[in-house]
Amino acid sequence: SRKGTIMKNKGIMDKIITIVKWVAIIIIAIAAVQITVNLGTKYISSSPKTTKLGFENVGQLVTQTAYLTVVKDNKKNIDFFNLFKIPFTETRKIFSYDIEVDAGVDFSKITYDVEKEQKNVKIKLPHAKIYKAKINTDSFRSYLDSDSIFTKINMSEHNESLKKMEEQAVKDAEANNMLKFADENAKRIIKGLVNSSDEYKEYNVLFEYLEEK
Repeated sequence: SRKGTIMKNKGIMDKIITIVKWVAIIIIAIAAVQITVNLGTKYISSSPKTTKLGFENVGQLVTQTAYLTVVKDNKKNIDFFNLFKIPFTETRKIFSYDIEVDAGVDFSKITYDVEKEQKNVKIKLPHAKIYKAKINTDSFRSYLDSDSIFTKINMSEHNESLKKMEEQAVKDAEANNMLKFADENAKRIIKGLVNSSDEYKEYNVLFEYLEEK
């Protein structure tokens, strides 16, 4: 009976060992699956990403504004067969307006290349252009307002005068290097946007102008 007891105990031990082996195999399998998942996760997280430089969606940006005062001298007379002006028929108005002229760069046309080895960002951009000239109607000043009962300056003539004042303001702004200043300001803004990125803060920013079409 003792021999039978020993054999019985041995059978129980074999079963326990078999169970332990299967448990170990299951644990190893679960660990292998977990390692595979972790490796996969690390691989996905290390995939390359696109870094934007910060001005892709800016559009048209005003980079220089000029404020000018334009004086207009409007006269209207009655001519005698274009030979001479008839006295006392002159209407004359001298007045001025302050005009705001905006110039800037179309950021939607900017392209760039990144040279990681040389640590360069090459920017291609258009030159600045005048966007608009706007009269400040609250700035009106009158220096002379002389009317004749024989001649009147009508609204159409007045509006044409305002248009010419805006055109003169644009010419004066361009003559004072407004577009050059607008170009320089645009480059400063772009360089600041590029170098504000942690990835490109140590990069050189190089500029090249697009050819005008």
